Amino acid sequence: DRVVITYKESTDNYVVATVGQVSGTSITWGAETRIGTQHSNNPDICFDSTTNKVVVFYRESASVGTDYGYCAVGTVTGGGTNTISFGTTVSVISSAIRYSSVIYYASTNKFVFLWKEDGSPNEGIAICASMDPDYGGGTIESFGTAVEFSSAGANYLKRGTFYDPDSERVIACYQDNTDDGFACMIQNTTSNTLVAHTPVEFEAGQSYYVAACYDTTNNKGIVMWRDGQDSNYLKA
Repeated sequence: DRVVITYKESTDNYVVATVGQVSGTSITWGAETRIGTQHSNNPDICFDSTTNKVVVFYRESASVGTDYGYCAVGTVTGGGTNTISFGTTVSVISSAIRYSSVIYYASTNKFVFLWKEDGSPNEGIAICASMDPDYGGGTIESFGTAVEFSSAGANYLKRGTFYDPDSERVIACYQDNTDDGFACMIQNTTSNTLVAHTPVEFEAGQSYYVAACYDTTNNKGIVMWRDGQDSNYLKA
């Protein structure tokens, strides 16, 4: 019964997490907990409803390799003190990345990590992994083979990716290198294997700040973006 947020703390450039307790229309926040090393950024977070843990996926910078992808498992502790502890950070990808995103794949109890390669042609990449909730307070392990879901760019993945519990698929909505908007269905087939299906275009040109979510009442996905071809209006 808590909320957990994660962000880059600008004073000393750590990725941190903070636990909040809702009471009426107010939130009481606990202390910041650092994740990884200094000069980290671009965190995303998801909740594992099976183990009641969170997973944070972020970029490590100077100390371990410029903008490499790392993750850590967090457990909310302390009851009313609103604290969180993290297990050892784990390498997801040993190359520079952008737009890190992590999704809990509820039907198979897996995690899907997505990112854009920070180098031409900026492919969109996804990889599946499992969690051991008991080892060291929780750790991510058993990574599958990375799959490419976009051959030319994948911007705004952090807000543009969601899990569809009805079709049991991850949907990645993004802007490619030509500014077109695409959505790609990613499926966890067996073990930690992913299959990326053919992307579908939802906007031809200048699709900025893509965000998406899932409506569990109507069983539909909703994608929104700023339309640079139409006075920067918000479209859905």
